[in-house]
Formats: sequence, C-alpha cells, structure tokens
Amino acid sequence: MESESTNSEKELFDYKDNRISISNFEKEIIRLSKSPIQDTLNAVTEISNKNYLAFPAIARILRSVIPLMAKSKRFTDEELINYIFSFKDIFNHQYKPESVPKIANILKKISTDQAIDFLENSLSYFQETRVDRISLFDLTIALSDLYLKNKEYDEAFKTINRASFFVNKPTDQFEYLWKLKIINEKSADICYNEKNPKYDFYLHYQLIGFTLDIARDLTAFPHLYPYYFRKKNQYSLDDNECIDLALEKLKMLKYKKTIFTEFNNFIYNELPIIYGIPIKYDEASVRKIFDNMSTNYNEFSELIEFSEKLKTKSLDIISFKTNEFVTGLLKRFYDLGNSKNDLHLD
Repeated sequence: MESESTNSEKELFDYKDNRISISNFEKEIIRLSKSPIQDTLNAVTEISNKNYLAFPAIARILRSVIPLMAKSKRFTDEELINYIFSFKDIFNHQYKPESVPKIANILKKISTDQAIDFLENSLSYFQETRVDRISLFDLTIALSDLYLKNKEYDEAFKTINRASFFVNKPTDQFEYLWKLKIINEKSADICYNEKNPKYDFYLHYQLIGFTLDIARDLTAFPHLYPYYFRKKNQYSLDDNECIDLALEKLKMLKYKKTIFTEFNNFIYNELPIIYGIPIKYDEASVRKIFDNMSTNYNEFSELIEFSEKLKTKSLDIISFKTNEFVTGLLKRFYDLGNSKNDLHLD
C-alpha cells in the first residue's frame, strides 16, 4: 500500500501554465525565498486556488513557507498560526490523532512552545473525547521530543511515561515491541542529555531498547534471516561513543568487552528461548524443513502451526526477563568498578 506522501508526490498540480509536483513546487518556494515574502504567498495562493491540496501536500508546503514568513518579521505568531489553520485540510486534520504530530511539526517552525501547547491541548481533547488510546502514541512521543528539544527534561520524561499507556496489546507482537523499544530509547536520550546526565539509567534504557529491537526480529519466526544476519555479525552496541562515555563515567569502561560478551550471549542465545522458540527449530533445522516441505509436508505443517501459535502469545516474559538481565548485568559491573578492590576482567 502506498503512503499518502508517495501518492501526493505522483500527483501533478496546475501552477502558472504548467503541471507541477509538490517537490518541484517546494523548489519554487526556495527560488522565491530570495524575493519579498509576498511573492511566495502569492505562489501558495495560486496553487491552492487552482487545485485541491490534500493534507500531505499542504503540510509539506507550509513546512517550507512558515519559516520564510517568520524570518520576514512581518507576521506575529498569532498571524502565522491563523495562516496555517486557514487551509481547510489543516483545520480538519487537527481532529485526527495521526495528523496532529505533522501539524505540530509546522507549528515548530514558529516556536517549540507553540508546538508543545498544540500537542498538549490536542492530547487533552482526544482523551476527553475518548478516541482509541492506541492512536495517541505517536502524538505523545512527538510531545516528549519537543520537551527534550526545549531542555524540559522532567516534562520530557513524564510524557514518555504517558506514552506507555498508549501501547497496543502485547499479542500484537511486532508493533508492541516497536513501541516499547521507542519508549526505552527516548528515555535513554533524555537521561543522557540532561544537565546532569543519569548515565546509569541511560545504559539501562539503551540496552533494553536494543534488546527489544532484536526481539522484534524473532516475531517473524520461522523467517528469521535478519535475526541470523545480526547474530552472525554480532551486531550490538559496543561501537557507540555515548555508551563508552557512560561506561567511563560509571567506572565500568575496562569491563566493556566482558559486559558486551554477556549481553550478546543474552540477545542471541537466550532471547529466542525466552520468546518460546524450541531449540529443535534452530536455523539449520528450519532451513531443512523448508527445503523438504514437498516430501515431508507434515513436518512443515507442524512448523507453520507452531509459528502461528507463537505469534499470539503474550510478550510480558520478554520485558520481564530483559529488565532482570540488564539490571543484574549493569549492577554487577558497576559494583565491581566502584569497589576498592576492583579487578580487571579482560
């Protein structure tokens, strides 16, 4: 299925004496940016009067135009906001949770505070009207990102915690793990970027987020090619300057090799078992079943039946075991690095 942005890119619009794509109209805006702002506004008026501009198209145009309007110093913030919402599809889409972060991205061109206020008001409105709570996840993540950009770290973290209320049921495995991954990675970003960074919490959230990303690969069982590729290459977090700094600050850097040896063992050897994949269905065995499915259909059928059952199970065990492992791993090496008689394990 093609996205709205892809469809709008293929569409051509009447402009002057030509037919033009949104990408080419954005180039026209760049060209006009050297002229008085009214020339740009006239161009937007012309293309919007001659055509019906659906939400994705007008949103792209406004992301280019609003910074120019703000830079001109001719408009107050209120006038810029009124201009944005003067477009029918922008006005109507403010009541659609999936569109609100995109509108906030336009308002951010005026100021971060304007975008934050819009998202906070939208979140309150949607909660009062009792829309599907799952649809509010992206909105809440966007709000947390803006608080982080504004260096309002407490609010950013509180908002990330709010996002956890908008996660889908655990049986929708791929999306569920994706959202938990985002929550943990965003939490890590906040902890790392605070005025007084919380390096211990940063490592905790970062390792959990990475583990959940690996676990997402497992939900495709029995088609685990991406997972086996990562396992073969021992894809991990050990080549990361932020991780190194956090380990150094916590006096754990000299144990890095050992830490990631244990971490990689967990995500590549223990995690599949925790998810529920039997040892009998290792990479070679599953490949053999697919290769022989025409001659041994019963074995193939049993594999597919098992994989369907696997996709309906709760993933609470993954979250629990991952948190338990990461917490224990980091505490052990933190205690070792900060003891008076710390040993060099490498």
